[in-house]
Amino acid sequence: DYDGFVVLQGTDTMAWTASALSFMLDNLGKPVIVTGSMIPMAKGYSDARRNLLISVFIAGTSSIPEVCIFFHDKLLRGNRSKKISTEALDAFYSPNHAPLATVGVSIQYHEALHRMPPRKPFKTRLDMDPGIIAVRLIPGFDDQLFHILKSVPSLKAVIVEMYGTGNAP
Repeated sequence: DYDGFVVLQGTDTMAWTASALSFMLDNLGKPVIVTGSMIPMAKGYSDARRNLLISVFIAGTSSIPEVCIFFHDKLLRGNRSKKISTEALDAFYSPNHAPLATVGVSIQYHEALHRMPPRKPFKTRLDMDPGIIAVRLIPGFDDQLFHILKSVPSLKAVIVEMYGTGNAP
């Protein structure tokens, strides 16, 4: 029996991993903290040690029943997080959800934002649908791509990422 889990990985796909795990681990009753670092652990000034130690502490002592990202003193909801910088230590952000906890001299848990413990038994969902694609619209986007996508027989859905409130370039 485990109190929680910590997943270490590189930052480029961390938000994707946390989001995918949040949908794969149904009725999760324990914290799963995904973390990493911007600076390799071998460097004396690395952020890896702090991120790892605090992640282990939160996973082992909190009762937050969901997948989170811990990075640069913030605990973020995993499926609401995104990487916003490849240079700064404060590389992750949740644009539509405040942090679940912040770390300073102590850990401040923002409990009003935490999910309720599950009422159903835990189960894993391994049946992720490969027929879904995400397309980010950028200025100069060629809409011919949508015509090409329509001809893909296994495609079931297209997630279109737009600006702000849904404005297309």
